[in-house]
Amino acid sequence: MSPLAIPELLDQILRHLIDYPKSKGLLACALVRRSWKHPAQSNLYWHVLLAIYPGEPDLHKLDRPCTLLLHTLRSSPHLARLIRSLELYPEGLSSGNLTALLNTPIPMLHTLYLAYRWPTELSVTGMKQLLARPTLKHVQIRCSSGDSEDIFQSLFGSLAQSVTEMEFFPGRMFPLVKDTPIVVYRGAPLRIDSFRLKGGFSAGIFWLESVTTRRYLDFSHLRRLSLGVDYHYLQTPLFVAAARTIEVLKLDTRHDTGFVDISPYIHIKSLYISCEEDDDIWTAASIIESIRPECTSRIQKLGITGPLSDAGMAAIREHVADTLPVLLDVLEVQYVEPPQPVGERSPIPPEYFRRNPSSRYRLGNYF
Repeated sequence: MSPLAIPELLDQILRHLIDYPKSKGLLACALVRRSWKHPAQSNLYWHVLLAIYPGEPDLHKLDRPCTLLLHTLRSSPHLARLIRSLELYPEGLSSGNLTALLNTPIPMLHTLYLAYRWPTELSVTGMKQLLARPTLKHVQIRCSSGDSEDIFQSLFGSLAQSVTEMEFFPGRMFPLVKDTPIVVYRGAPLRIDSFRLKGGFSAGIFWLESVTTRRYLDFSHLRRLSLGVDYHYLQTPLFVAAARTIEVLKLDTRHDTGFVDISPYIHIKSLYISCEEDDDIWTAASIIESIRPECTSRIQKLGITGPLSDAGMAAIREHVADTLPVLLDVLEVQYVEPPQPVGERSPIPPEYFRRNPSSRYRLGNYF
């Protein structure tokens, strides 16, 4: 029997063709034979990306790929069930296409990435409708500029109760006007198992205070926490209260962060530290030093990654050997290439456009 007759093996091979130029590889594979059609289409439509650089003059350049997508889904409705993940910049669509996309059934959608800059009333309404879809499990919201309180409140108040994993990348947020009444969220707070927060400290603190006041989210059962840029987040009451339930902690370091204390997080099983350069290893060292000795037996993996030199990787191994040698058996130091900029004019950080290579493609490339 041919290895390609095994569905699992065929699916793994096809995943490597997702980033093939213009996704022509997957389109060709769908025409090879009947048994290849569904696996090829599943990989082709798994993640739909409708995002552009918001700084470019033609904000409606997504209209053509969106129109072609809508036409395809109308002519072949069964393909909508293959879409599991949607990445969308609503301001890049005309009102007609945005409305049509919102009215298109996507029954199996479980992951939603939203980015906005200066949203219109229609785009805010559209984002609220998408966030309320009952099949959603994972949501990322990224704002790349100032965010007003009413938009912030309406988006988080629209989250479906099925959401358990969330990422939030706040931009600069407008402060509340003095004596502005605080509207408390009356719905049941979402129980979040996995949370990622990345952004400036002032914006993050403002957001955390808003979440705490309005009771949008319930972190009492939080198991995975990922933080970027500023470690003052770790000391906020919201996360300190959840410290005893967190099992996976991921931190992005900077050399100017200073000493970082993770001693309240006593049930960590996996700790991942991402460095930007060799100077960041001192921040990573302070994180490792703050681990309580009695907690080291629980740690099953200590991963440190980044564009580190051989000397930097050797230094971090030596530091672990000197301070907590028991962790040497679970330590993994790995070199990772530094991220490449995606566009100088893009106000959205480059990470937004670099999804996992095994699950992303640009929609307009193959329609």
